[in-house]
Amino acid sequence: MGRRLSCSAVAREVDAVTSGKVAALSQRGIVPKLCIIMIDGKPDDEAYRNAAVKKLSKLNMSVECVVLPSGVTDGELHGVIKEKSADESADGILLMRPLPPPLDTAAACALIPPEKDVDGACDVSLASVFRLADEGFLPCTAEAVIDAVDTYCGDISGKNAVVAGSSLVIGRPVAMLMLKRGATVTLAHYETVDLPSLCRSADILVAATGNANLIDRSYIKKGAYIFDVGINEKNGELCGDVDYADVLADAAGVTPVPNGIGRITSSVLALHTARAAERRLK
Repeated sequence: MGRRLSCSAVAREVDAVTSGKVAALSQRGIVPKLCIIMIDGKPDDEAYRNAAVKKLSKLNMSVECVVLPSGVTDGELHGVIKEKSADESADGILLMRPLPPPLDTAAACALIPPEKDVDGACDVSLASVFRLADEGFLPCTAEAVIDAVDTYCGDISGKNAVVAGSSLVIGRPVAMLMLKRGATVTLAHYETVDLPSLCRSADILVAATGNANLIDRSYIKKGAYIFDVGINEKNGELCGDVDYADVLADAAGVTPVPNGIGRITSSVLALHTARAAERRLK
Protein backbone atom coordinates (compact mmCIF):
# COMPACT_ATOMS: atom_id res chain seq x y z
CA MET A 1 0.00 0.00 0.00
CA GLY A 2 1.38 3.39 -1.02
CA ARG A 3 1.19 6.59 0.95
CA ARG A 4 -0.51 9.94 0.54
CA LEU A 5 2.12 12.48 -0.42
CA SER A 6 1.51 15.58 1.67
CA CYS A 7 1.61 18.66 -0.52
CA SER A 8 0.82 20.81 2.51
CA ALA A 9 4.20 19.93 4.01
CA VAL A 10 5.99 20.99 0.82
CA ALA A 11 3.96 24.21 0.68
CA ARG A 12 4.97 25.08 4.23
CA GLU A 13 8.64 24.81 3.29
CA VAL A 14 8.11 27.23 0.38
CA ASP A 15 6.11 29.58 2.62
CA ALA A 16 8.96 29.71 5.14
CA VAL A 17 11.29 31.07 2.46
CA THR A 18 8.68 33.60 1.31
CA SER A 19 8.03 34.80 4.87
CA GLY A 20 11.69 35.64 5.32
CA LYS A 21 11.72 37.64 2.11
CA VAL A 22 8.51 39.50 2.96
CA ALA A 23 9.86 40.41 6.41
CA ALA A 24 13.06 41.79 4.91
CA LEU A 25 11.12 43.78 2.32
CA SER A 26 8.80 45.15 5.01
CA GLN A 27 11.79 46.64 6.81
CA ARG A 28 12.42 48.65 3.65
CA GLY A 29 8.80 49.77 3.39
CA ILE A 30 7.83 47.40 0.56
CA VAL A 31 4.78 45.13 0.49
CA PRO A 32 4.95 42.72 -2.48
CA LYS A 33 1.90 43.06 -4.70
CA LEU A 34 0.39 40.65 -7.22
CA CYS A 35 -2.17 41.66 -9.85
CA ILE A 36 -4.44 38.82 -11.02
CA ILE A 37 -6.21 39.29 -14.36
CA MET A 38 -8.95 36.83 -15.24
CA ILE A 39 -12.02 36.38 -17.40
CA ASP A 40 -15.31 35.88 -15.57
CA GLY A 41 -17.13 32.57 -15.73
CA LYS A 42 -14.44 29.89 -15.22
CA PRO A 43 -14.89 28.00 -11.91
CA ASP A 44 -11.35 26.55 -11.96
CA ASP A 45 -9.89 30.05 -12.40
CA GLU A 46 -12.00 31.30 -9.51
CA ALA A 47 -10.74 28.47 -7.29
CA TYR A 48 -7.12 29.29 -8.17
CA ARG A 49 -7.70 33.01 -7.58
CA ASN A 50 -9.30 32.38 -4.19
CA ALA A 51 -6.41 30.13 -3.15
CA ALA A 52 -3.88 32.73 -4.29
CA VAL A 53 -5.61 35.57 -2.46
CA LYS A 54 -5.79 33.49 0.72
CA LYS A 55 -2.13 32.50 0.49
CA LEU A 56 -0.72 35.95 -0.24
CA SER A 57 -2.88 37.59 2.42
CA LYS A 58 -1.67 35.07 4.98
CA LEU A 59 1.92 35.96 4.05
CA ASN A 60 1.22 39.71 4.45
CA MET A 61 1.32 40.42 0.74
CA SER A 62 -1.05 42.49 -1.38
CA VAL A 63 -3.34 41.21 -4.15
CA GLU A 64 -5.38 43.10 -6.73
CA CYS A 65 -7.92 41.14 -8.80
CA VAL A 66 -9.17 42.42 -12.15
CA VAL A 67 -12.12 40.34 -13.37
CA LEU A 68 -13.11 41.08 -16.96
CA PRO A 69 -16.50 40.17 -18.48
CA SER A 70 -16.78 37.06 -20.64
CA GLY A 71 -17.32 39.15 -23.77
CA VAL A 72 -14.12 41.16 -23.40
CA THR A 73 -12.16 41.79 -26.62
CA ASP A 74 -8.45 41.25 -27.22
CA GLY A 75 -7.99 45.01 -27.36
CA GLU A 76 -9.69 45.58 -24.02
CA LEU A 77 -7.71 42.80 -22.37
CA HIS A 78 -4.45 44.09 -23.82
CA GLY A 79 -5.25 47.54 -22.45
CA VAL A 80 -5.60 46.15 -18.93
CA ILE A 81 -2.36 44.16 -19.19
CA LYS A 82 -0.46 47.23 -20.43
CA GLU A 83 -1.92 49.35 -17.63
CA LYS A 84 -0.90 46.89 -14.91
CA SER A 85 2.51 46.35 -16.52
CA ALA A 86 3.16 50.09 -16.17
CA ASP A 87 1.90 50.17 -12.56
CA GLU A 88 5.02 50.48 -10.40
CA SER A 89 3.15 49.18 -7.34
CA ALA A 90 2.48 45.82 -9.04
CA ASP A 91 5.44 43.48 -8.67
CA GLY A 92 3.84 40.50 -10.39
CA ILE A 93 1.12 39.87 -12.96
CA LEU A 94 -0.81 36.62 -13.18
CA LEU A 95 -2.97 36.15 -16.27
CA MET A 96 -5.30 33.20 -15.76
CA ARG A 97 -4.91 30.82 -18.69
CA PRO A 98 -5.97 29.45 -21.06
CA LEU A 99 -8.12 32.33 -22.21
CA PRO A 100 -11.53 31.46 -23.62
CA PRO A 101 -11.84 31.68 -27.42
CA PRO A 102 -11.67 33.79 -29.46
CA LEU A 103 -9.14 35.57 -27.22
CA ASP A 104 -5.50 35.12 -28.24
CA THR A 105 -3.63 33.69 -25.24
CA ALA A 106 -0.16 33.96 -26.81
CA ALA A 107 -0.63 37.61 -27.79
CA ALA A 108 -1.84 38.51 -24.28
CA CYS A 109 1.04 36.70 -22.56
CA ALA A 110 3.56 38.48 -24.79
CA LEU A 111 2.52 41.80 -23.26
CA ILE A 112 3.57 40.82 -19.72
CA PRO A 113 7.06 42.15 -18.88
CA PRO A 114 9.44 39.27 -18.00
CA GLU A 115 10.30 40.90 -14.67
CA LYS A 116 6.61 40.78 -13.68
CA ASP A 117 5.80 37.46 -15.33
CA VAL A 118 5.54 35.48 -12.07
CA ASP A 119 3.80 32.52 -13.75
CA GLY A 120 6.31 32.03 -16.57
CA ALA A 121 3.82 32.82 -19.34
CA CYS A 122 5.72 35.03 -21.78
CA ASP A 123 8.17 33.76 -24.42
CA VAL A 124 11.23 35.07 -22.56
CA SER A 125 10.28 33.09 -19.45
CA LEU A 126 9.46 29.92 -21.38
CA ALA A 127 12.67 30.15 -23.38
CA SER A 128 14.70 29.92 -20.17
CA VAL A 129 12.87 26.68 -19.29
CA PHE A 130 13.69 25.04 -22.59
CA ARG A 131 17.28 26.27 -22.52
CA LEU A 132 17.50 24.78 -19.01
CA ALA A 133 18.70 28.19 -17.79
CA ASP A 134 18.14 29.70 -14.35
CA GLU A 135 16.53 32.88 -15.62
CA GLY A 136 13.09 34.42 -15.24
CA PHE A 137 10.23 32.69 -13.47
CA LEU A 138 9.10 29.13 -14.04
CA PRO A 139 5.40 28.35 -14.57
CA CYS A 140 4.09 28.01 -11.01
CA THR A 141 2.37 24.65 -11.37
CA ALA A 142 5.37 23.11 -13.11
CA GLU A 143 7.66 24.33 -10.33
CA ALA A 144 5.20 23.01 -7.74
CA VAL A 145 5.38 19.54 -9.30
CA ILE A 146 9.17 19.63 -9.25
CA ASP A 147 9.19 20.75 -5.61
CA ALA A 148 7.09 17.70 -4.78
CA VAL A 149 9.29 15.42 -6.88
CA ASP A 150 12.44 16.76 -5.20
CA THR A 151 10.88 16.22 -1.77
CA TYR A 152 9.59 12.68 -2.23
CA CYS A 153 11.80 11.18 -4.94
CA GLY A 154 15.15 12.80 -4.15
CA ASP A 155 17.77 12.27 -6.83
CA ILE A 156 15.92 11.25 -10.01
CA SER A 157 18.98 10.97 -12.22
CA GLY A 158 18.57 7.92 -14.48
CA LYS A 159 14.93 7.35 -13.47
CA ASN A 160 12.25 6.85 -16.11
CA ALA A 161 9.68 9.64 -15.99
CA VAL A 162 6.48 9.93 -18.03
CA VAL A 163 4.56 13.20 -18.27
CA ALA A 164 1.02 12.58 -19.52
CA GLY A 165 -0.03 15.94 -20.93
CA SER A 166 1.96 18.34 -23.11
CA SER A 167 0.67 21.84 -22.39
CA LEU A 168 3.00 24.83 -22.15
CA VAL A 169 1.65 25.53 -18.68
CA ILE A 170 2.47 22.13 -17.12
CA GLY A 171 3.50 19.20 -19.30
CA ARG A 172 6.34 20.55 -21.39
CA PRO A 173 7.94 22.66 -18.60
CA VAL A 174 7.76 19.72 -16.15
CA ALA A 175 9.41 17.46 -18.72
CA MET A 176 12.26 19.93 -19.23
CA LEU A 177 12.78 20.42 -15.50
CA MET A 178 12.99 16.66 -14.89
CA LEU A 179 15.37 16.34 -17.83
CA LYS A 180 17.53 18.98 -16.14
CA ARG A 181 17.64 16.71 -13.08
CA GLY A 182 18.92 13.80 -15.15
CA ALA A 183 15.74 11.78 -15.60
CA THR A 184 14.93 10.00 -18.86
CA VAL A 185 11.68 11.70 -19.82
CA THR A 186 8.86 10.70 -22.16
CA LEU A 187 6.26 13.37 -22.94
CA ALA A 188 2.89 11.84 -23.83
CA HIS A 189 -0.15 13.55 -25.34
CA TYR A 190 -3.61 12.84 -26.70
CA GLU A 191 -2.25 11.05 -29.79
CA THR A 192 0.05 8.73 -27.82
CA VAL A 193 -0.59 5.08 -28.71
CA ASP A 194 -1.17 2.68 -25.79
CA LEU A 195 -0.78 5.24 -23.04
CA PRO A 196 -1.28 2.64 -20.25
CA SER A 197 1.71 0.62 -21.43
CA LEU A 198 3.89 3.72 -21.64
CA CYS A 199 2.87 4.87 -18.16
CA ARG A 200 3.73 1.45 -16.73
CA SER A 201 7.36 2.10 -17.69
CA ALA A 202 7.52 5.13 -15.39
CA ASP A 203 9.27 5.32 -12.04
CA ILE A 204 7.71 8.79 -11.83
CA LEU A 205 4.39 9.61 -13.49
CA VAL A 206 3.01 13.15 -13.79
CA ALA A 207 -0.68 13.18 -14.77
CA ALA A 208 -1.82 16.37 -16.50
CA THR A 209 -4.30 15.15 -19.09
CA GLY A 210 -7.47 16.93 -17.97
CA ASN A 211 -9.42 13.65 -17.91
CA ALA A 212 -11.10 12.74 -14.65
CA ASN A 213 -9.82 9.53 -13.03
CA LEU A 214 -8.18 8.41 -16.29
CA ILE A 215 -5.11 6.93 -14.60
CA ASP A 216 -6.04 3.74 -12.79
CA ARG A 217 -4.05 0.73 -11.59
CA SER A 218 -3.58 -0.54 -15.16
CA TYR A 219 -1.36 2.50 -15.87
CA ILE A 220 0.91 2.08 -12.85
CA LYS A 221 4.27 0.42 -12.38
CA LYS A 222 4.48 -1.09 -8.90
CA GLY A 223 6.45 1.23 -6.66
CA ALA A 224 6.06 4.30 -8.88
CA TYR A 225 5.50 7.82 -7.58
CA ILE A 226 2.39 9.51 -9.01
CA PHE A 227 1.95 13.30 -9.14
CA ASP A 228 -1.60 14.28 -10.07
CA VAL A 229 -1.99 17.77 -11.54
CA GLY A 230 -5.53 17.32 -12.86
CA ILE A 231 -8.43 19.41 -11.60
CA ASN A 232 -11.73 18.02 -12.86
CA GLU A 233 -15.34 17.96 -11.74
CA LYS A 234 -17.11 14.62 -11.59
CA ASN A 235 -20.51 14.02 -10.02
CA GLY A 236 -20.35 17.48 -8.48
CA GLU A 237 -17.01 16.91 -6.78
CA LEU A 238 -13.43 17.85 -7.60
CA CYS A 239 -11.14 15.03 -8.62
CA GLY A 240 -7.82 14.57 -10.37
CA ASP A 241 -6.66 12.69 -13.44
CA VAL A 242 -5.73 9.77 -11.18
CA ASP A 243 -8.11 7.28 -9.60
CA TYR A 244 -6.46 7.81 -6.23
CA ALA A 245 -8.00 4.87 -4.34
CA ASP A 246 -7.29 2.43 -7.15
CA VAL A 247 -3.63 3.31 -7.77
CA LEU A 248 -2.70 3.62 -4.10
CA ALA A 249 -2.45 -0.16 -3.78
CA ASP A 250 0.48 -0.38 -6.21
CA ALA A 251 2.11 3.07 -6.12
CA ALA A 252 4.82 4.10 -3.67
CA GLY A 253 3.03 7.41 -3.20
CA VAL A 254 0.31 9.55 -4.77
CA THR A 255 -0.58 13.24 -4.45
CA PRO A 256 -4.28 13.81 -3.70
CA VAL A 257 -6.83 16.04 -5.41
CA PRO A 258 -8.03 18.33 -3.96
CA ASN A 259 -5.45 19.58 -1.42
CA GLY A 260 -2.59 18.42 -3.62
CA ILE A 261 -0.23 20.10 -6.07
CA GLY A 262 -2.50 23.18 -6.10
CA ARG A 263 -1.47 23.98 -2.54
CA ILE A 264 2.16 24.12 -3.56
CA THR A 265 1.30 26.16 -6.65
CA SER A 266 -0.19 28.99 -4.55
CA SER A 267 2.92 29.00 -2.38
CA VAL A 268 5.21 29.14 -5.42
CA LEU A 269 3.19 32.05 -6.82
CA ALA A 270 3.67 33.96 -3.57
CA LEU A 271 7.40 33.22 -3.58
CA HIS A 272 7.75 34.45 -7.16
CA THR A 273 5.92 37.67 -6.28
CA ALA A 274 8.27 38.26 -3.34
CA ARG A 275 11.28 37.66 -5.59
CA ALA A 276 9.89 40.11 -8.14
CA ALA A 277 9.61 42.70 -5.37
CA GLU A 278 13.22 42.04 -4.36
CA ARG A 279 14.33 42.72 -7.92
CA ARG A 280 12.62 46.09 -7.74
CA LEU A 281 15.31 47.12 -5.26
CA LYS A 282 18.19 46.24 -7.57
